[in-house]
Order: sequence, then C-alpha cells, then structure tokens
Amino acid sequence: LGLMEKADVDYIEGLSPAISIDQKGASRNPRSTVATQTEIYDYLRLLFARVGHPHCPQCGRPIERQTVQQIVDSILALPPGKRLMILSPVVRDRKGEYQKTFEDARKAGFVRVRVDGAVRDLGEEIALDKNKRHSIDIVVDRVVTEEPGEDASDKNRLSDSVETALRLGGGLLVVWIDGEDERLYSEHYACLHCGVSFGELEPRNFSFNSPHGACKECTGLGVKMEIDPALEEVSLETSLPAHQVVAVRPQAGGAGTVLANVAALAPAELRAIGVAGDDGEGYELAAALAAMGVNLDGFIRSRRRRTFTYTKPLVITPGRAPEELSRLDIKDRTPMPAELVDEIVASIRSAVAEADVVILMDQATDVASSVLCRAVKLAVAAVVISDRGTVILADSRTDVGSFANVDIKVNQDELRRHFSDDRTDVEALAARWAEDIGRRVFVTLGADGVVGAAP
Repeated sequence: LGLMEKADVDYIEGLSPAISIDQKGASRNPRSTVATQTEIYDYLRLLFARVGHPHCPQCGRPIERQTVQQIVDSILALPPGKRLMILSPVVRDRKGEYQKTFEDARKAGFVRVRVDGAVRDLGEEIALDKNKRHSIDIVVDRVVTEEPGEDASDKNRLSDSVETALRLGGGLLVVWIDGEDERLYSEHYACLHCGVSFGELEPRNFSFNSPHGACKECTGLGVKMEIDPALEEVSLETSLPAHQVVAVRPQAGGAGTVLANVAALAPAELRAIGVAGDDGEGYELAAALAAMGVNLDGFIRSRRRRTFTYTKPLVITPGRAPEELSRLDIKDRTPMPAELVDEIVASIRSAVAEADVVILMDQATDVASSVLCRAVKLAVAAVVISDRGTVILADSRTDVGSFANVDIKVNQDELRRHFSDDRTDVEALAARWAEDIGRRVFVTLGADGVVGAAP
C-alpha cells in the first residue's frame, strides 16, 4: 500500500503483523449493507484510495501533479482587484478540539485561522466540540490581484505564500475569492486541461456513508423514494396525510454493493448465485447486476419467491437537506422451496469446480427462508470435502457456526458470542475454533487489524 524507505534498524520486536484499518463495528443502522456489515467495504475503500489512479470527471484524462509555478500562474490569471485569501487546509472535516493545531499556528507566526467557514483571530480562545466534525484552514496571506506587469514583488510574495500553504496543507491549498466560489489547488492531483484540482484520495471518498463520497442526489442511500410535501393530500378514508411520491430510484443493494466493488477489480468472471422473485423488483435487480457484467447463470427468478426490498423514503424540501424517514422492508419469510434448493446447490457445485474464490454471505436473520438454508449448507459441506482447491469463505451475521468444511470469517463480537466467552484472548479463541473445525478462521478486530488461525 505504498513504498517507504527501509528503516535504519537491525531488529524490531513486538510489532503485530496487522493492517490497521479505521472501521466501525457492526450496527443496526438502516444504512448498513452486506458490504459494511461484513467489513469487506472497508478493505475495498482502502485499496481504491491507496492504489487508485484518479481521472478528471469532466474530460476523463488522468489527473497529474501541479507545480507551484502553475498554481501561481492560475491565481494571477484572475481579474485585477479581486480580494483573495491564501488558505492552508490543516484539518478537513474531522472530529476533535485541535488546541495543539491552534497553538502550533500561533508559534509559527500566523494570526488568523478559518474554522468551519468563519475567520477567527488566533489571539482569542477557540473552543471546539470534540464530538463534531470541523474544518480548519490557516490564513497564510491576504492579497489583492494586480494588473499584469505590475510590481514583480507581489508575484514573489504570492509564490512564497503558495509554497508555505502547500507545505502546511500537505500539498493542498485553498484560495478564497471575494464574490466567487473557492478554488482548491493541489501539487498532487490536478487536471491541467480543465483547471480543476482535487484532494488526495482517501478511503472516505469511496464511502456512501460519508459526505465526501456519498452521491449528492440520494445522499448515499442507494434507493431513493422522493416525497414532495408541497403535494401532500389528506386521505378521504382515514383523514391522515397521504404523502405523495414523485420519484423512485431503485439500485442493487446488499450483495449487489459487494458485487459492484468486486467488479471494479476487473476479475476474469464474477458470478452471482441467489434467488429473487419473478416480479418487477427482481427484474430491476437482475438488470442492475447484468449492467455490472455479472454472470447471472446461477441467479434464479421464481414466481414462488418475493424479491427482498428495502425502501428508504426521503422528504425533499427545497433549500433543506433531505429528511430520511424510517426504512420499509419487504421480505419473503416462507421456507425456501425444495426445487429451488436443488438449483442453488447445483450452481454452487459448478462455482466450486470453476472459481478461485467462493464467498458465502449469509445475512438473513430467518435461516429457513435464506438462500443459504440448512439444506444448502449441508450440501456445500459435501461439495467442499470433494474439492478443496477452491477457497470457500463463510461469513454469517447470526449463524456462522452452522457452516462446515469451509474457512470462517467473523468479527471479535461474533467470535465471543460463538463461545459465550468475554474473557479469553481473541487469538486463543480463534485458534481453538480453527482446531475444532479443522479449517482456517479469520477474525477482524476493527482498528487493530485481523487475526488469523489455522488448525
């Protein structure tokens, strides 16, 4: 995930060989998907942020670095008489009090900062709520653009200010322009053809739960049912308000999110095995997966099933942020029919024989109605026994102990719940489980990385 100089040491002891990833534990947030609940999404976001090659969204060209001179020339191209502030972004939408940041700025000789959009004097006491997100920019200089060819000292001053702002901001600077939108400049990422600069790629840029990565249309909800309060009517039958839906935007969620992320890695083939209803929602789901290039040979459409849907209504009021209402879930809670079980098992057998990796993601709370019902799990165990060449990884939200002859992935809460043990060391429990089932066990530890155990 990046190259570094070899350390000037001969021997290091006591460091755990783990990748530290900032992530949240499992929650019951209605915005959660299979990808976030299984923590696969955290790894994919980190991967894209570290090895991704950004392209300009306007022209599609690769984004290249800007030199200090190119940034200065762009600023000098502004009309004369414009009042500017050269700002160095040192904190961007992060939680904390940042008293040390303010103190360091004072010691460095700066007199002003911009905190959450408001310019503050460093001589005053600045108290921030540590539980809220804040953005802090150091005011490096305040200038007025001059006519071309005027005093060269002004250009030198601007060059010095740009260099200082880039150094403090880690290669980024912001130019506040009186009466216009701000401009972001980067010595790392910029499109020289469109004149647009971008910040460094971060995992949160790929998160639909973050304002930095979420779609501005649906705020990261994936499916959007828009309600216009201006059209609200009163029901003649009940006298209750009848909310008027003006737009519905379906999107493959859950496992569809995982498939979209894996498809971005350009595998030779990506196959979906599952069941959906032979209804409108099932048609839209199949169409969305096909548009990703997913092989649907193992994707079953049946009139005996109803497609699981999660509807997230939004109240759209002009001039206000969308208001998210309670989620509406429609699930088929009837047991999986025997003939569909046979088709699912046949598809899994085919995948095991041909695929490099098979991921069994069991997120249903009602096991009997799940694609991975008990009969399917028993059949999977028999398939794996006969062919161990394919990596089979099981990830279940509630019933991971019911899988056999497959590798297991859990988080530490699921591990402790499996053993009803809150005291024993996680590594010891993982080793015990691996020994019990004769397969590998992987335990995610949040920010502390991953623990693996083999029999």
